[in-house]
Amino acid sequence: FVEPELVSKTVRVVIGLDGGSTSSKAVLLSEEGEVLMKAYTLSKGNPIQDSKELLGELRGRMSAKGVELEVLGFGATGYAADVLEECVRADVNIVETVAHMMSATHYFGDVDVICDIGGQDIKVLFMENGDIKTFKLSNQCSAGNGMLLQAMADQFGLPVTEYAANAFQADLAPKFSYGCAVFLDTDRVNFQKEGFSKEELLAGLAQVLPKNVWQYVVGVPRMAALGRKFVLQGGTQYNMAAVKAQVDYIKERVPNAEVYVHPHSGEAGAIGAAMETLRVVKRRGETTFIGLDAAIDLDYKTTNDDTTTCHFCANNCSRTFIDAFRPDGTTSRYISGFSCEKGMVESKDAMEEIVKKRRRVMKEFPNLVNYEGLKAFKRMAGVQPMPEAGTPIEDVKVERKFFGSIERSKYMRTFARSSEQAAEKRAKWRVGIPRVLNMYSTAPFFRTYFEVLGVRPKNIVFSDPSSEEMFAEGGKYGSVDPCYPSKVAQAHFHQLLFHKHEQNNFDAIFFPILTHVPSFVTGAVDYASCPIVAGTPDVMKAAFTKEQDYFANRGIEYLAPAFSFAEPTLLKRDMFDAFSQVLGTTEDESDFAVAEALAALDRFNQDLQEKGKAILDQVEYDNKVAILVLGRPYHNDPGLHHGIPDEFQVLGYPIVSISSIPKDREWLQRFYGEDEDVLSVNDVWPENYSSNSAQKVWAAKFASRHPNVAILDLSSFKCGHDAPTYGIIDSIVAKSGVPSSSLHDIDANKPGGSIKIRVKTYAHSLKLREEHLEDLASRREELQRRIDEKRLELLRMKHDQLAKNRRADLGLERQIHELTEKVNRYRVEAAKSGEDEAISGEALERLVRLGKKTKDGTVVRVRKG
Repeated sequence: FVEPELVSKTVRVVIGLDGGSTSSKAVLLSEEGEVLMKAYTLSKGNPIQDSKELLGELRGRMSAKGVELEVLGFGATGYAADVLEECVRADVNIVETVAHMMSATHYFGDVDVICDIGGQDIKVLFMENGDIKTFKLSNQCSAGNGMLLQAMADQFGLPVTEYAANAFQADLAPKFSYGCAVFLDTDRVNFQKEGFSKEELLAGLAQVLPKNVWQYVVGVPRMAALGRKFVLQGGTQYNMAAVKAQVDYIKERVPNAEVYVHPHSGEAGAIGAAMETLRVVKRRGETTFIGLDAAIDLDYKTTNDDTTTCHFCANNCSRTFIDAFRPDGTTSRYISGFSCEKGMVESKDAMEEIVKKRRRVMKEFPNLVNYEGLKAFKRMAGVQPMPEAGTPIEDVKVERKFFGSIERSKYMRTFARSSEQAAEKRAKWRVGIPRVLNMYSTAPFFRTYFEVLGVRPKNIVFSDPSSEEMFAEGGKYGSVDPCYPSKVAQAHFHQLLFHKHEQNNFDAIFFPILTHVPSFVTGAVDYASCPIVAGTPDVMKAAFTKEQDYFANRGIEYLAPAFSFAEPTLLKRDMFDAFSQVLGTTEDESDFAVAEALAALDRFNQDLQEKGKAILDQVEYDNKVAILVLGRPYHNDPGLHHGIPDEFQVLGYPIVSISSIPKDREWLQRFYGEDEDVLSVNDVWPENYSSNSAQKVWAAKFASRHPNVAILDLSSFKCGHDAPTYGIIDSIVAKSGVPSSSLHDIDANKPGGSIKIRVKTYAHSLKLREEHLEDLASRREELQRRIDEKRLELLRMKHDQLAKNRRADLGLERQIHELTEKVNRYRVEAAKSGEDEAISGEALERLVRLGKKTKDGTVVRVRKG
C-alpha cells in the first residue's frame, strides 16, 4: 500500500477502527472513500489504550507530512466497539459482519461470498441482493484461521511473514487430514518422521486450510450453490500460500468462479466501519465524536476488585469498570466481563430502570408472536351456552334409496342432553394438556370444546411454556427425533405428571394425534401435519409406559385420539367417538361443542388479524418496518424461538406472525396481481402438501409484496417438512429483494453470542430499509409539493386571463384559495424542519417548465403575474 500524495494542508477524513482480540487496526478514509493511511498494533488487552495509540500514530504521521486532519466522524467495530461508543461517543458501533460486508462491496460491488479469515476467527458471509443473507462464524476452533499457520511457523522457527516463501519452494506436499488443529499437529509430527522437509510441511498445511474453512467450520457440501463471485479478506490473506490454496480449492469446485483478494485484507473491518461512518454522518449532518485530540488525550481508570463483582446471580462474575474522563469534564462508565445483561449495570435500581425501559419499548412496539403464543391457551369470549334439553333444532335425515341413490331431507327434532350425573362428572373432570406442537394453533378449539361441555375452566390445565430448565429436568425419557419441538414434549409430560398433577390430581392427560391441521391456503394438494409431529402423542405414550406406566400408577387416563381439521363433518364424528364414553356426552352435545369450538378458533384468528392489520397499516403510514416471523405455530413458544423476536422488538420493530396477517381478499388484493389468487401458493409450490410449510411460503410471498415487511425465518434443526421450502423462500426473497434473515438450525440450546451477532447484522439491514422508505416518502412529498405549486401557478395564470377579460369564476377562486393554504403549509413545515426552499438544479431538470416559443424559435419562460 502506497499512501496517496496529499495536496491540501487540511484533509477532511473519517476514521474507522477495528479493535480485535489479537490486533487492532485503524484507517483514515477520505470523503470519496479512498484509504489515505493505515495503522496497526498488537492488542495489549486494553481497547482504550490500543485506540489512543492508533489515533496518536495517525495524527503524528499526518503532522509529519504537514497535514492537519479535520475529522468528520469516527466508527468502530470488533471487540473494542462497545467501549469506544461509550467513551469517545463513536458515531458508529457496527457489528463485524456488516463492517466486512461493506468493505467488500465497496471494492467489488455485488458479490456472492465473503470469506474473512483473521488471527483467531473465521467469518464467511453469504450474500444476496447486495446484503448479508446468512453467515457462518467460528471463533473457538483454530483449525482454519491464521493462528494455525502462525503456530506451525513457530514450530519451525520461522517468522510468519516468511511462511509463503518457504512453502512455494516445495515440489510436493503431504496430505494432512482436515479437522482439529490437535490432529493436524499429530500429522505434522508423523510426516516429519517420514522425512518431509519443513517447506513441504508448510505447503501441505496451507493446502488443508481451505478444507478446514469450507468443510470443517462452514460445512458447505456444494460450493457452486453459493454463487461464483468470492472475496477473500482478513489478515491471513497476506500469506500468499494460504491465498493460492484458497483460490485453487474454490476454482476446483466452482469452475467459473471469480476470486478476489481484498486490497487491504487486514484492514477490511476498519474500512467497513469508516464507510458506514461516512454514510451515517452525511445523512445525519453532524458527528457525535468527541474529536481526535480529545480521544487521544482521554483519561481513564479501570477497576477490577471485589467492589466490581456482579452479585445478581450465583455466578458472581468478575467485572471490570472502565471510567473515562473526557477533556470537556464529562465522564462515562463502561462495564466489561459480564456474561449476561444483568452485569451491564451497577445496582439493582439501575437494573430495574433498564427493565422498565425495555418494557416501555415492548409496549410501544407490539409482538404478536408472543401475544398469539399466550392468547391461544386462554379462554375465548363469545361462547354460546349449551341448549336446554328439548330445544327444537333442525337436522338432516339421510336415506339410501332402492337403486343406491342418497336422499337428504330436513326435519325438526329436540336437542338431546346427557344425564345430570354425566354433567356433574364433567364439572369435576380435570385434564392436563401439553403446551406443545400444533396445540399452539388448535388449543382455542379444544379448550372451548371442553368448556362448552361443562368442564370447568380451572380444570383445563396446560403445561408451562418450554424453557431450558424444563428440558433439563424432564427431557430424559428417550430421544424422539432430531426435531427439538417433538423432543421437548417429554419435558412437558414430565411437568404435568410430577408437578401439575401433584398440585391437584388429573383424571386424564389429553394429547391428540392431529393428522391434518387448520390452514387458510387455497388449492393445496393436502393440509397434512408433519408425521413426526402427528406421531409424537404415540411416542409419548411409549416413553411413559415402557419401564413403568406413569399414567396408570397415578390413576390418569391417557387420551390420544386422532383428528383431522381438513374435514369438519368427520371431525364432529371423531370428537364424539373420542369423548362420548369418557365424558358421557350425547352426540348433540358434542356436535354443538365442536361448532362453538370452531367458531372460537375463528374468533381467535380474527382477533390476531385485526391486530396485525393495525400494525401493518401503522408502519406503512410511518414509513417503518415490521418483522414477519416465518415459523411453524409452535415457534410461538419462547423456549423454541429463544427470544429472538423479542430482541428485534426492543430495537423498535413490531413483530407480526403468519396468523396475524389479514386474510381478507379485498385488503390483500392491492399487493397482488389482478387475476392472482391471494391465498394460493400454487404458482411457486404446486405440489404443496404440508399445512404449516405452505403457510410459511404464503407469508414469504406476502412479505415480498409489502414494502414495509421484513422476514425472520425460523426453523428447527433438521426439520424435514420445512426443508422443501428453503429453496422456494430463498427464490422469493432473491427476486423481490425483501430484507430477510433465517435461522434454520434452532435446537434446545440458546446460542446467545450467535443470536446477538445475527440480530445486530439484520438490524443494520432493517435500518437501511427504513431509511430507503423514508427517502421514498420524502421524494413523494416533494413531488406532490411541486405539483401543487405548479398547479397553483397555472390556476393563477388562468385567473389573471379571466380578470383581463373582466370575467370571474368562483370555483376557480375557491381552488386557488385552497391550494394557496396548502402551499403555505408546505412552507411552514419546511421552515420548521430547516429545509432549504431553493429548488436544486437537479430537481428543476425534472420539472415541466411552462414557456412560449418566439418568432425566432427560442422558448421564453412564462412568469406568473
